[in-house]
Amino acid sequence: MLVLLAIWLVASLGASQAAEEEIWVFYRPDIPLYADTLKELIARHGPRLVPCPVGRVSASFLESRSPRWAIALGDTALQRALAMPWQVPILGVFIDQTTVDPRVMLLEVKQPHELQFATLLRLQPAISRIWYPYTTERFAPGPSLQRAAANARLQVVAEQVSDPRRLPEALRQFADPAMAVLLPPDPGLMNSAFLDALFLAAFRSHTLVIGFSESLVRQGAAFAFVMTPANLATALSEILQDPPSEESWPGPTRLFHRWNLAINRTVLGKLGLEVPADLLASASRLF
Repeated sequence: MLVLLAIWLVASLGASQAAEEEIWVFYRPDIPLYADTLKELIARHGPRLVPCPVGRVSASFLESRSPRWAIALGDTALQRALAMPWQVPILGVFIDQTTVDPRVMLLEVKQPHELQFATLLRLQPAISRIWYPYTTERFAPGPSLQRAAANARLQVVAEQVSDPRRLPEALRQFADPAMAVLLPPDPGLMNSAFLDALFLAAFRSHTLVIGFSESLVRQGAAFAFVMTPANLATALSEILQDPPSEESWPGPTRLFHRWNLAINRTVLGKLGLEVPADLLASASRLF
């Protein structure tokens, strides 16, 4: 009987320690970037990582045990993670909502405007104006964009193009040789009607377009700084390995910096622009 009791105590202690080392990842499985990032996290952390898809995680599971960490990918995932009764640190990414919960630390993944503008001016130093289209106020130019533009001595010409009938008139601005285009990750712009018209007008007027994905670079953008699931998983893992102390948690918002540069060398060549050798060497993808 004593032997059985000892075995049970050891097993219980082991299970408790294992639970304390778990990393719960809350995410929406219908968003490819989130699902792919989860796969990369599993490859790095193995069985410690517990997938918690939103809509499939029960309240009883959340109350069953306390993980060591939680990661929330997106606002919906963060709301589910905050339902945990445990005072465990939560690392949030792709969070737009304001939260004052002391458990939450944020990883900021907004586009690296300083890098974008520095690269743009390396390619075409005469640029002085940036056309910035958007459809909803969520993607209107914010302080970080305006600050980066001011530091680069660029003027941002923001224009809401939610009405397709206004697009032809807006594209006439490309006649200005000092104009370039910065595309935000606004879903309202990511349709063939807008993109086909944009890239055709840009090519005819020799206007450089800055994208945010390899897909846009493949379609005709001059370049983009791209966040991959592997790089995002690495950034999250680095925070888990070297977190702030309990006394200073959550600490300041962390900034994502593992951007991959994709360049459309073909488009730049047709526009008569030469890509500096160091930019070519730093690019992860060339088209």
